[in-house]
Amino acid sequence: MRHLGAILVLAGCAGTGQSAGERLLNDVRSYHEDLRWRRFDDAAELVPPASRERFMDDRDALDDDLRIDDYEIERTKMVKEGVAEVQVRYTWHLDTRGTVHETVVEQRWERIGRGWLLFAEDRKRGEPMPEPPPSEPRNEPPVP
Repeated sequence: MRHLGAILVLAGCAGTGQSAGERLLNDVRSYHEDLRWRRFDDAAELVPPASRERFMDDRDALDDDLRIDDYEIERTKMVKEGVAEVQVRYTWHLDTRGTVHETVVEQRWERIGRGWLLFAEDRKRGEPMPEPPPSEPRNEPPVP
């Protein structure tokens, strides 16, 4: 009976942890919610540390005009252990133009420790989203 109690306690603890897939979805949602609501400091925590300064510079350059109205996570696929592809549909507009656009992107997320980071993003279809104006070249990885 004593062993049964220990097993139930361990099972309860294990049940409260998130699987890698659940953590991926939570991190993907957090990133997109932060982008949508312009919480760029929070979103930057979900890109690789070497890309964070560039990420913030790019968001600052676009923040006056670009608005992400909505997003939808259309699919996720584990490519291999610790690497996932996520397809996201953005609905967005520029304040200066007012026309609503849709863009579908494919993102590559990698598991680092217990969390996931966004390493790459490529447009699959739809209107290209605005990019920040060119700046001086840097020796940094590309920004997702």
